[in-house]
Amino acid sequence: MFVDWQPRFSVGVPNMDAAHKKLMGLMNQLHEQRAAGEGKAALRSTLKALADYTAVHFREEEAFMQAIGFPGIDSHKRIHAQLLGQLSGHFDAFEASEDGLPDQFFTFLKVWLTAHIMGIDGKYGEHARTHR
Repeated sequence: MFVDWQPRFSVGVPNMDAAHKKLMGLMNQLHEQRAAGEGKAALRSTLKALADYTAVHFREEEAFMQAIGFPGIDSHKRIHAQLLGQLSGHFDAFEASEDGLPDQFFTFLKVWLTAHIMGIDGKYGEHARTHR
């Protein structure tokens, strides 16, 4: 498995944890498809599902942060925009390439998970717990 849910990934907000698990599931599916040598059409479909769900999740996360009065929402939105831009860049590179998804794409996904979810998302989780 490419990524496995671990308690350290929890932000303490059940619906956000569920969304992060779904993102991990899509990442795992994509990784498994690449490892199995599936064709570009299958990879494209899963990559598109990952990109689409990421955009939805970011909107939901931003609405949650707004609802709890999270003071770091503006910088978090900027980070989301950067991540969506990077994901779009990887998608464009995939479309332009004859090859599949490179290792650097999966490195990007792992850094996204560990740095963003555990570090940045954890901040709004802490705010939600301490400002109820």
